Amino acid sequence: MKALHNLWVRISWPYPKLGAVQEKRLMEPLWMAAKLRTYEVSLPPAYGGKEVDWGDAPFKVIRRVS
Repeated sequence: MKALHNLWVRISWPYPKLGAVQEKRLMEPLWMAAKLRTYEVSLPPAYGGKEVDWGDAPFKVIRRVS
């Protein structure tokens, strides 16, 4: 997909209580897409208030309000 410049992804977990470690592990395949002009990933609220550090991700994470 060399012509892909913008990507918006909305994810809903099938698990109601997904911890930070499991969340990051499930998101690993998203690292394969890089060098996009716009790359945003919309996630449900963090479980238990434990936010994952997405500083090394090639995408911007946006948390939805429950």
